[in-house]
Amino acid sequence: MTPRTLLLTGVLLTAVSAYAQDPPPPPPEPKERTERLTKALDLTADQQVKVRAILEKAEQDRAKLKEDRLAKLKEVSDQIEQVLTPEQKQKYQVLKEKKKKELKDRRQDRKDKKGRHPGPGPEPEPTDQKK
Repeated sequence: MTPRTLLLTGVLLTAVSAYAQDPPPPPPEPKERTERLTKALDLTADQQVKVRAILEKAEQDRAKLKEDRLAKLKEVSDQIEQVLTPEQKQKYQVLKEKKKKELKDRRQDRKDKKGRHPGPGPEPEPTDQKK
């Protein structure tokens, strides 16, 4: 591989790895956030309308950023594939599929753990000890 190919491959794999990390959970829905802020800050009805509009816009912007990031990752991947030999493309596809599976597995693990909070556990069985 040429140094340029190695650099581009490194950039893409780093980007994919960074994206594959457990992202923070999405923020609560704008309605829920507005309700929380209303209680915490004693917002007026007018303020509630404005705050909810701000939060809804932010949610749309967040979704757009995600789409843009995914499009950029695909663009970089396509550019890398253009400089690879057929054998390298096959290996590259295997690497991408492996990363994709890892991401899917992490998401599933997170879903499986969701809602499970360690608690005090079951009450101990009463013992019938007479002395």
